Amino acid sequence: MQPNPGAVRRLHARSASSRGVSVDIDGATLGPECVLIRRTPSGYRCVSKDEAATLQALAIDRKDDPDWLFRQCHRIVKALSGGNFVLAQIYGLNIPVIELDPGQLQKLASTARAIKANFSPDQPRDIADGGLMKVTLERRCRRRAHREKQGLNPPTL
Repeated sequence: MQPNPGAVRRLHARSASSRGVSVDIDGATLGPECVLIRRTPSGYRCVSKDEAATLQALAIDRKDDPDWLFRQCHRIVKALSGGNFVLAQIYGLNIPVIELDPGQLQKLASTARAIKANFSPDQPRDIADGGLMKVTLERRCRRRAHREKQGLNPPTL
């Protein structure tokens, strides 16, 4: 169901019965199965630009700006990463979803399974401000140096 002008937006608790947007310390979801942002050991990560555009087309009436959800997810990531949980929730409230209908929930669940299957926590595709990419690249460099020391990888020139 798309929002109407008089409807009040609210955040939903993350649960199997969620029919809207949830923002908590572990990230953000759209419905019960569609993860927009997840907390990983290396920080918060959000869906890719293409994935966000697909999810936006399924659940949000914003055809004027196909990257809107992607940018909003990055705002939430930045707020959560900075410890500003309240601001992250405010950004979540700005996602124009009141309550998802059963058809939308089913389409989101199918899409979420494909996104989850393609999600790699080592893939630096979803950074908010460049910091996560820097951490990921540093980790890869340390891992490569460690392997070279052990003779597992030949040094690259």
